[in-house]
Amino acid sequence: MPRKPAIIMPTDEENALINRGITSAPDSPELTAADFRNARPARSVVPELASAGKLR
Repeated sequence: MPRKPAIIMPTDEENALINRGITSAPDSPELTAADFRNARPARSVVPELASAGKLR
């Protein structure tokens, strides 16, 4: 069985570029503390999906 390849971590410069890309994505804003406080379980929001086993 082959060994898993070693994980290569990004450099500080690469990490900064990745983070800029994340923060500039308008369709996926970072969740705030209020967002987490207001979060509800998927089974109460979309029970038809939860009961069908289609949620992770």
